[in-house]
Formats: sequence, C-alpha cells, structure tokens
Amino acid sequence: MLNYNYKPKEKGSHIRNSAVLLSIMFILSFSFLGCEKQNQDGPHKIHYDRDMCAECKMVISDRNYAVQIINPEKNKAYNFDDIGCAIIWMENSSEKWLDKAKMFVADQKTAELIPSREVYWKKGYTTPMDFGFAAFKLKPEGRIYDFIEVYKDVLASENAKKTMKCGSEMKCGAGKCGAKNE
Repeated sequence: MLNYNYKPKEKGSHIRNSAVLLSIMFILSFSFLGCEKQNQDGPHKIHYDRDMCAECKMVISDRNYAVQIINPEKNKAYNFDDIGCAIIWMENSSEKWLDKAKMFVADQKTAELIPSREVYWKKGYTTPMDFGFAAFKLKPEGRIYDFIEVYKDVLASENAKKTMKCGSEMKCGAGKCGAKNE
C-alpha cells in the first residue's frame, strides 16, 4: 500500500539532528563535571605546582610542608606553602569562622594531609618560607612543640616581622612580597 502522506526529508536534516543531539550531550557532560563534590570532612585536593599560597602568593610545590585551612560554613579551602604563612594569615584575618575552621597539615615524611590536632611539631627544617617547623603524624625523636608554641614562635620570628611589615607597608601586587624582601 502506498503512503500518500509521505514527505521526503529535507536535505541535510539528519546532519542537523545529529549536531543538536551531540551539542546537548556535550553540555550535559560538562554540567556533571562541575558537580564534583569536595570532601566535607577531610582535606580538599591541593594542586601542587599550580595552587598559590593564600598569604605569600607563591606556588605551593613542596608537598611536605603544605597547610590547608577550610572554612566550615562554605567548605572553601585556603592553601599555604608553610605553617608560618598560615599563622600570619590567621593573625591578619578578620574572618569570623576561623575559630571553627578545620586545619590540615602535611606529614613531613609522607606528605599526607592530616588534621592539625593529630600532629607533632618539630623545629629546625628548611621550609618554603623558612619558618622551620615540620609536622609529623608519628611522634619523632627529640624536642616536640605543641601548636601554641609553634604559633608564638612564628609570630616572634624575624620572618614574620618582615612579612607583616611588607604586607602592611609595601605596594607589591597583592600586598605580600615574602619574608625575604627587605
């Protein structure tokens, strides 16, 4: 039987339909990529050699001294290349959520980010900003520092005084020019 209602398809319509379908699939695939959930309890991923320190603006490259502070209200991570930078940033910050913040520090041996309350601190290491403190998951030999001692020592250091002076008095980009600048 003949179908008298048959209309031939427009020339190129199958190509146009395929292009529309591919466009929709492309847009949907990228929308799902944007939905990557950040870990609510643990540390966020630090993109080493790409992420910058929130305080000194240097690229974070040494995995053994990295620090991360997470805003618990927005689940936003602030990354640092040295515990000294994190302490100076906290000292200069007016953020109201800091008393509830989660802090993770890199274990000096494994570079694993672990909660700062679970680490042992030692002094005398060559760190990215030369504050000299390293965190350890397992208790090392020798003199151990608690976080309050680390905090006070960093703020009393010449590096911190130079960095804080530079940040408040100099006009160098983001207002930070590092502990080495005079």
